[in-house]
Amino acid sequence: MSAQTIAGYRTLLDPRSMAMGGTGAAAATKFNASLHNPALIAFNRGSKPDRLYLSASMGARELYNTDWEESLNNFQDSNIVQDYDRLANPSSSDAAEVRDVIRQMNLEGYRKDETTVFNLLVDTRPVTINFYTRRDIREMTTILNKDEEQFATLINGLNGGAPAVGTLEERLTSTVDNTYVDISEFGVTVATTNVISYNMPISWGFTPKLVEIRGSHRAESINTYNP
Repeated sequence: MSAQTIAGYRTLLDPRSMAMGGTGAAAATKFNASLHNPALIAFNRGSKPDRLYLSASMGARELYNTDWEESLNNFQDSNIVQDYDRLANPSSSDAAEVRDVIRQMNLEGYRKDETTVFNLLVDTRPVTINFYTRRDIREMTTILNKDEEQFATLINGLNGGAPAVGTLEERLTSTVDNTYVDISEFGVTVATTNVISYNMPISWGFTPKLVEIRGSHRAESINTYNP
């Protein structure tokens, strides 16, 4: 078989494969085979071909730290960065307090995957044909600490008595990153199985398809991001 790879955001899962730990390529049957392994569709024919099947399915999963949004809101409501900037003579311990709060939020976030599939499968004696549409959506939101090096320089300077230049709020670069990917496709799978000799089936299948990919990425300051 051959497979496609889209780095980073393709779920490559249907609801059945989700429940089986992502084993779609080896265990896909009937409608699910169009995505994972087209040749497997032909093994559904059995002894009574010339049948028509319809299928619709939806799968979803969420992976997140339940505290990430609360942590971000607490950080913004505390005005800890603005309070630091109001100090007449901030110390290294004051800067370390802000650094530690941002450090604790690093990589906290949320991820959601959704998959919807519709299939019309026709079993006939020579071949099996599956017309299908599919949509995969993945959304990820992550807090990224990008100021560790800046705080190390700031704290080192304060320990040496060097005055800071500009406000800390202006210099912070840590962000909340939101990534959204939406993949829609329409395809037709054609497959068949021939038995060469006893217990030696040869199965083949191919799937021409149209694919539309839409995505976005937004990074916004942790001081202003609204969950």
